[in-house]
Amino acid sequence: MDWKEQNSVFSDLAAFGDSRSVIVGEGEPEELPMQFATTNLFSVLGTPARLGRTWVAEDGEPKQPRAVVISYNLWQRRFGGDPNVIGRKLNLDHRKITKPFAFACLKM
Repeated sequence: MDWKEQNSVFSDLAAFGDSRSVIVGEGEPEELPMQFATTNLFSVLGTPARLGRTWVAEDGEPKQPRAVVISYNLWQRRFGGDPNVIGRKLNLDHRKITKPFAFACLKM
């Protein structure tokens, strides 16, 4: 946040960090690589969602339900490319992600 405030060169800055998570339900439990990111990451990268939406500023507000963006590969492999995945509940690390329209699929 300090870098963003002091920035006078770039139009915007975003941040992310790597992690791992376990998805439960919709098949066998599976450990997945995961990234936590600022809500503006996809707009900074110029990467729109292929389906659904990416994050909006309110997703980063305190006490908001977690919002998730899944990769194109995960969408195809785990959810069979089902377009009705948008708004489904997802169980990551035994915490339900219930925010509607929190899924987007990016072709990577």
